[in-house]
Amino acid sequence: MRRCALMVLGVAALMAVSAVGIAVAAGGEGPVTVRVGEETDLTPNIGFTPKALSRTSYTSIQASIAQEVRAEYGHPPAEREVLLELDRNLMVQTKGLPSCAVHLQTERSIDQRCKGAVVGSGKETFQIAYPENDAINIPTKVRVFNGGERDGAITMYVYSYFSTPVITGPLVTNVVFRRIHNGRFGWLADAQLPQIAGGSGSVVDLDLKIGRQYSYEGKEASVLSAKCTDGKLQARLQVGFEDGTSGETTLTRACTPEG
Repeated sequence: MRRCALMVLGVAALMAVSAVGIAVAAGGEGPVTVRVGEETDLTPNIGFTPKALSRTSYTSIQASIAQEVRAEYGHPPAEREVLLELDRNLMVQTKGLPSCAVHLQTERSIDQRCKGAVVGSGKETFQIAYPENDAINIPTKVRVFNGGERDGAITMYVYSYFSTPVITGPLVTNVVFRRIHNGRFGWLADAQLPQIAGGSGSVVDLDLKIGRQYSYEGKEASVLSAKCTDGKLQARLQVGFEDGTSGETTLTRACTPEG
C-alpha cells in the first residue's frame, strides 16, 4: 500500500501479498462496490452537506461516511488499516475544542468527561464468528471524539462500547489526519483498527456523521469545512484486511460553486 495514498492497513507488505480491487465512481453520488480477494465485497460511500459551497472561502460542512463489508460465503475478514486521502479543498481543524483521551475513561465517565470533545456519532454492526459457531451480528452506537492535535497531526477516536454475553467493553479506533501534498489530495486520514473478539470479529456495517461548529477566539469555527473550486470534491480510499487482501476506490462528489 502506498502510505501517501489513503486510510490505512499494512502498506508495502500488503502490496506485495494482496489482490487489489479498484473501482471509480466518477460522476455518481451512490456507493461503489469493490471486490477484495476472491469473495469479499467492500462497499464504501461518502457524502457531505451542504452541496453549495463558496468558490474561494471555506464553508462549514457535515460529512457522512458509510461502509458495508460482505463475504460471498461465510464471515468476512476484518479490516485492520484504512487510508483515506481527502481533497485539498477540504479543511480539518479542532483548534479550540476540548480533547479527550477516551482510553482513560470508563463507559460511565466518558459522557461526562468527554462531552465537549464530541465531533460525530453514528452506528456500526460487528459480526463475531468464533470457530465452530454461527456468526452473530452485534449492533452498537458510535461516538467520535477529538483526541487533540500534536506536531501538526489531528487525532480523532471512533469509540463504541459493548455489553453482551459475547463481548463486553470498549472498542476504540484511532484516526490520525495529516496534511499531504499529493496532487488533488491535501489530507491523509490514517485509521488503525483493533482486533475484535481476539480476531474473531469484523465490522460489517458502519454509518457515521462527522462535523461540528463551535466558537473559537470569538469567531465561528468548524471541524470540517470545504470550498468548491471546480464543481467536485474527491476522496481516495484504501483498505487492508486481516487476511492480507486489500481494496481501493476513488469517490467523486459534486458540489456547487458560489461567489
